[in-house]
Amino acid sequence: MTILFIVAHRGSGDYLRGFSAACRRKDVEFSIFFTGDGVRALSDSTVVACAGSAAEAVVCEHSWSQAMPGGSCPLTLGSQTDHSRMLGSAGRVVSL
Repeated sequence: MTILFIVAHRGSGDYLRGFSAACRRKDVEFSIFFTGDGVRALSDSTVVACAGSAAEAVVCEHSWSQAMPGGSCPLTLGSQTDHSRMLGSAGRVVSL
């Protein structure tokens, strides 16, 4: 089973850290898609480290350019097409 975490709120970092740690403990594969204001969570290095443990971690390029203009994205930039693809292959979806 693969879990997809959709991070759409800037305050979701604490939740993502806890959920991703639980997934690692139970050896459950997970992916993360950052969108909307959720891209701001990536200003926390521990959130970036959590994303490094994901099977796939993608950041909506449009959201990044809107919320973090001029900043260098620490993860792979993608689009809502990537979001749709990730949703289609996930066994479970958790929206944060």
